[in-house]
Amino acid sequence: MNLRKEFEKLIEKKRAEVADAQKAIAAAEAYIQAMGDAIKKLPKDDAPSLPPVRPGSDVEKIRDAILNAGKPLHISEIILALGRSDDADSKAKIAGLLGWYTSKGKVFTKTAPNTFGLVETALPDLPSQFGETEEADEKPAGL
Repeated sequence: MNLRKEFEKLIEKKRAEVADAQKAIAAAEAYIQAMGDAIKKLPKDDAPSLPPVRPGSDVEKIRDAILNAGKPLHISEIILALGRSDDADSKAKIAGLLGWYTSKGKVFTKTAPNTFGLVETALPDLPSQFGETEEADEKPAGL
């Protein structure tokens, strides 16, 4: 009978090892799932650096003008860069085009009234992003 008890102890020991291994597998699967979720949040490596626009279109010409200027441009500057007349119809057409893209958050961003920049070159507003205010950067009185 002593042999039977030894076998039962070995069986229980092996069951405990299996339970530990199953816990380790469950933890590893949770880790894999978390890493997969994190990967989904990252941009794809093969994504183009510039948003796709139709070659030769006004959108491409405007984007190139802003890139060449290296800063956001006022609508009048954009119209000049396109070589168009500075009349109300041209302004309305270009403003409508830019407004559509900015409302969708694609290609262009509005940086000031009638001034447009590019989404890929826009800098985040760091003070509000970190919960700070610009006043927090000022020195206290007396220093």
